[in-house]
Amino acid sequence: MECYRCGRAADYDRIAVGRRSGTVAGSLCLDCEDEWLTPETVTSMATCFACDEPADLLFPKWDSIVESDDGSGPVETEYKICLTTPAACHYCIQR
Repeated sequence: MECYRCGRAADYDRIAVGRRSGTVAGSLCLDCEDEWLTPETVTSMATCFACDEPADLLFPKWDSIVESDDGSGPVETEYKICLTTPAACHYCIQR
């Protein structure tokens, strides 16, 4: 899955989910996660962690991916969204 921020296909621990639609839009690669989310980052599912504006995307950790039997890729992604799930606005994602 491609990173929503940088576009690379890379390992990831978080997926990008549209806050209003609930649609999985991609992932957040480990490099972008390390660059963005430090232990000091204050996170909330309601506001962007970088600018405190309303959030457009949520970045929950994924719990598991079920692979298809024919090897065509992931079939189902399981994740949990809570009050402290990191979120960002479209403007800050593209910086």
